[in-house]
Amino acid sequence: GYVDLYQASATTTQGAIGLVDPTGAVRTVATGLAVPNGLAFLPDRSTLVVSETNGSRILAFPTEADGSLGTPSVFADLGEHRHPDGLCVDVEGGVWVGCYDTGEFLRVIAGGTVTHRVGIDRGWAIAPALGGPDGRTLYMVVDETTQEGMLKGESIGWIMRAQVEAPGAG
Repeated sequence: GYVDLYQASATTTQGAIGLVDPTGAVRTVATGLAVPNGLAFLPDRSTLVVSETNGSRILAFPTEADGSLGTPSVFADLGEHRHPDGLCVDVEGGVWVGCYDTGEFLRVIAGGTVTHRVGIDRGWAIAPALGGPDGRTLYMVVDETTQEGMLKGESIGWIMRAQVEAPGAG
């Protein structure tokens, strides 16, 4: 499977995507990313979508038979004030993503159109997941903390849920 990789310097955090093989070895398949975070396949399983937290966008990488990733395209530009965190995909190819610093979970489609928005009253919108008996329950992880508190491991979290139309893709 694919994993996100981070390397912090004194001024920035850069990211990459790794591919873990069955033996546990990791091969880097994408570099130079602005903190990749959530990873999921679109329904056709040939495209990996990645939230680029410090890039304020979701990227789409075509996948090759050997697991390599092709040149990414921008699936959705969320604007400079939204920073995407975790994400999940529905059967229609919509991507639900948590935007932690704007306190919202968004469903976006290719091109960046926001089709649905769930705002939260407080905390950071961290990660969505689709599940439940019919795959139409959107679970939303919320974390109440600060940047300093997060680094110290100090936070309080909870899970919200909502019913949605399109079920999860996997």
